[in-house]
Amino acid sequence: MRRRRVLSFISAALICAGLAASSLTVAAAGEEPAGQAAAASRRTAGNPLLSGVPLSRPGTERGMGKTAGYECTSGLPATKDGQDYLVVAGHCGQLGETVFSAWTGQSRERVGKVTGASAKYDIAAVRTSRPVVSRVWAVRTGELPKTIRITGVADAEPGTTVCQHGYRSGTVCGITVQPITEKQVAAGRVYGKAPSDQDGARPGDSGGLVIDKQGRAVGILAESTPDGEWVGWVPARLALETWGLEFKQ
Repeated sequence: MRRRRVLSFISAALICAGLAASSLTVAAAGEEPAGQAAAASRRTAGNPLLSGVPLSRPGTERGMGKTAGYECTSGLPATKDGQDYLVVAGHCGQLGETVFSAWTGQSRERVGKVTGASAKYDIAAVRTSRPVVSRVWAVRTGELPKTIRITGVADAEPGTTVCQHGYRSGTVCGITVQPITEKQVAAGRVYGKAPSDQDGARPGDSGGLVIDKQGRAVGILAESTPDGEWVGWVPARLALETWGLEFKQ
C-alpha cells in the first residue's frame, strides 16, 4: 500500500506493523478546500493564532489550484518559559526556517520560526511571533466554519474514533484508531482508518490536529495513503515531551 506525506518535498520509506510495507511519497501543496469557501479569518494567521490555519514556507508559491499558497496546517498549541509554540509535522519546515500563513493575494503573515526539528519523529516546533490559543477550526461540509476548544492532550485509544482538522479537508470524523504495536510506538506513529465514504486526509492537511471525542488532541497529522483510506499521526504527548513543552491551555 503506497503512502504519502500530506505535503511536499520529502520521500521516505516506512514499514508499518499491521499494514503492508510501503514507500512514502510526497504530495504537492493542497488545492483550495473543495466544497467550501475558506473564511478569510481562517486563511489568515489571526492574533491569537488558532490551530487549523494554513501555513506556508519561504519557497511556497502564490496562487490557487495545486499551488494554493499553503503547504501545511497549524497544529498543537504549546508553551515553555513564557514563549508560545506550535508543534507541526516535521516536513512542514526545516530548522531555522521562517513559517508564514497562507498567501492571500500578494501578502502573507509571519507566524514564527522553526526552533526544534526532531531527527527521529516527523515533528517540528515553531516558536510563534504571536500568542497561540487552544482552539481549532472545525469545518464540516454544508456548515459555516466555527472554532472549538481543545480540552487537553491524551493518547489515542485503539478502537475509538477521532477527527482530523486539516486545512484542506476540513474536519474529518469517524477515523478509527488501529491497534498500536511496539514498532509503531518506537517510530512515533499511530494509524487510523477513515470511513469508506471519506478521505481521511489530503495534501495540505499535514501538521493539523487529530482530536478525540472529548476534544483532546491525540496527534499531529503526518501522512496518509493516496486514496485517503489510512492516516498516520505522531502522538501529541510524545510531541510535547520531545522539547519539554506544555500544552497551551
